[in-house]
Amino acid sequence: MSEITKMHVLEQINEHRQNTLDKLSLLIVDFSESTQKHIAKEVKMISADVEEHLDHDDTLIAQVRHHNDLQPEILKYEERKQRISNTLSQIAGQDKKDKDGLLQLLRQLSGELRVLAEFEELRLHKKISRYSSAEELENVYNQFAENNT
Repeated sequence: MSEITKMHVLEQINEHRQNTLDKLSLLIVDFSESTQKHIAKEVKMISADVEEHLDHDDTLIAQVRHHNDLQPEILKYEERKQRISNTLSQIAGQDKKDKDGLLQLLRQLSGELRVLAEFEELRLHKKISRYSSAEELENVYNQFAENNT
């Protein structure tokens, strides 16, 4: 796999994350005008997208976890992932009638995802690309392609 293809894998993952952020932003903007049923449906889809994105990152990290100089980035990722997972759990357990509380949690999730996005683009994915073999990234790419078909 060439360097171009290696970067394509990471671009696909980043694009997936950006699409999720866009959906979340749109839900937040249209929140007051949306029905409870529409909000529930969107929240469910966004949660699934976030979980899928984190799964892809976990797969990437599993392949490079043995590199000691990546440990600080991996620990930061895992802390951010835990905060995101906690927020998703709070959203899932949120009283459907408490729209203000749900909106606040969705904004919190959006902020946490944006911090993760910046961290991935600036540090994590660059280092993963440096340490991953072409074959490892190709395996992740194939997994990503299977999930999107």
